[in-house]
Amino acid sequence: MRTYLLLSLLPLLLSAQTIPPGYYDSAAGKSGAVLKTALYQIIKNPQVDSYDGLWNDFWETDVRSDHTIWDIYSNIHWASTSSQCGNYNSEGDCYNREHSFPQSWFNESKPMKSDLFHIYPTDGYVNGKRSNYPFGEVETPTYTSGNGSKLGPNTTEGYSGTVFEPVDEYKGDLARTYFYMATCYENLVAGWEQNEANADAVLNGTTFPAFENWTLELLQAWDVQDPVSQKEIDRNEAIYLIQENRNPFIDHPEYASQIWSESQPEEEIIIQENFEDALAQNWTFYSLASNKNWEILNLSSGAGGTAYYTEINGYNGDSASNDWLISPAFSLSSVSAPHLDLYLYRRYSGPDLQLMISTNYTSGNDPGTASWQTLNFSVPSEQSWTLNSIDLSAFTGQNEVHIAGHYISNGTSSGTAALWRMDEFSIRAAPLALPDPADDQHPGQFLLIRAWPNPFNQQVLVQIENPGKNLQLGVFNISGQSVFTLQPSVLPGQPWQFRWDAAGQPSGVYFVRAINGGQQAVQKLILIR
Repeated sequence: MRTYLLLSLLPLLLSAQTIPPGYYDSAAGKSGAVLKTALYQIIKNPQVDSYDGLWNDFWETDVRSDHTIWDIYSNIHWASTSSQCGNYNSEGDCYNREHSFPQSWFNESKPMKSDLFHIYPTDGYVNGKRSNYPFGEVETPTYTSGNGSKLGPNTTEGYSGTVFEPVDEYKGDLARTYFYMATCYENLVAGWEQNEANADAVLNGTTFPAFENWTLELLQAWDVQDPVSQKEIDRNEAIYLIQENRNPFIDHPEYASQIWSESQPEEEIIIQENFEDALAQNWTFYSLASNKNWEILNLSSGAGGTAYYTEINGYNGDSASNDWLISPAFSLSSVSAPHLDLYLYRRYSGPDLQLMISTNYTSGNDPGTASWQTLNFSVPSEQSWTLNSIDLSAFTGQNEVHIAGHYISNGTSSGTAALWRMDEFSIRAAPLALPDPADDQHPGQFLLIRAWPNPFNQQVLVQIENPGKNLQLGVFNISGQSVFTLQPSVLPGQPWQFRWDAAGQPSGVYFVRAINGGQQAVQKLILIR
């Protein structure tokens, strides 16, 4: 995919980053939940240091130019390791390891407990005041730290509990930290909501969008109001050398808008099965070899506390198995960005389950007569449910698709058979945008405008899909007055980008309009100072 840029309008902010070549290639062209999952596959499984090792790591990741530890909750410059907490009675006594995404929210589990991307050196006393409260905005604080961080009742719409508000300088840092946590631990985040009351206030128990609406709106606003700083860039590079993963929302600030923007098309459910009816209508249970077939059980709680789930248990007797659980046929012919979400559970040491997909299987038939491809997924830990979100974009356009759980074991000795469960199976996708019949120059193509970040605080990147060779562009304020115009010369059918610098324009609503022949597309922009 070729991209055209007005180089003179590109920002210089991120020029110091050293993103490894090809690091984000698999995320190209994606948006919404599918982009988030693509980034998860890139950054998951960080090689975190030990928890004790974080003290030394801070001297690589959080050091000011004067060679002191950089504290985001106070103005103190910590000069030596002797200032590590320890006990504290007041601000300035010592600094500690602040989990900006509190440990109690994920039950102090690894690797989150030691992931530097959300752990910052902070004043111990101020950190104690913050406790595990959500981040928010405070007008009447009950406590204010030396650098202006505040504790008190939340004033943003949607939540009225106690929150902690960091100073403006670090709000964007922490917003991008939370975007990282929801992405790097996409396979776990849906299960954290009920661990603690304050986690419940922030998280909504899903893989996507992961956050409650009030939190997501707050994080998006902070992300825009406090753009990526050199401090974050340097910290990202330093942590990459330790953990071998990166924060994509520092490398590519536009990703947050592309994933969580309200302009993302609403997803529709293509197929959903929670195995509650003990029948799984139109599913195929096909056994080629086994006395332990796939079955629907209600022996204990399934994923999310539901009563039923489906299971294959070849462990008892270590019997040989070749068993298939196959979904009904579904179509991906008129959708975009399809993805499969399902919970998996594993017990006993034995063969892994295979997730398979076919575009030529006939329901009810021997699956051996069809062609199947393997889908990659995260294998759950022993005796635990793991949520997987799997990109199915490679199969868009197919009219008859089946997905199967395939369990095979030779069953010859102990350790050659295992137990697997599946629950909460769903496939979702966005509706496919239809071509505009008014485009007589390029039949079958259509104008589409994307913009990120949006809202923005000075510069916004605008991308035009299928611009054509007679594209005209303009940005207008709420009164309809033109504030920027452009008539580029571009090749037909290619995406094209430009960056609008709104320096000198007041905060408010703007509109970017693209015209090509008989087509017109408009995108609202929100400028926040």
